[in-house]
Amino acid sequence: LKVISEPTKGFLGFFGAKLARVEVVLKDGPSQKADNLLKGVFKAMQLQVDMKITEGDHDLMINLEGNDLGILIGRRGETLDALQYLVNLSVNKNRDKRKKVVIDVEGYRKRREETLQKL
Repeated sequence: LKVISEPTKGFLGFFGAKLARVEVVLKDGPSQKADNLLKGVFKAMQLQVDMKITEGDHDLMINLEGNDLGILIGRRGETLDALQYLVNLSVNKNRDKRKKVVIDVEGYRKRREETLQKL
């Protein structure tokens, strides 16, 4: 909220009175922040990625699909974890109510969990 001009009372409180003028700027929601950040990262990496963002009350699930996305996963998911951490920081900056962000690339996290359970 930005005040452009203060209200004036005018002559005798009636004549020439002016209302205050304010400018209201809507802040991006968590899903919009995540979307903007990830699109910038993918553009810089020259990747074509389809994103599906599902927003719950306490979490934000982001599923990524596309060709040659192994670079986003990295070795044992380290790159994916780092990207998820950065998006978490961005989404929860200056927020009272935090949202947990989970990023998955073509079901990688579920496959990794199943592999670890077999060991």
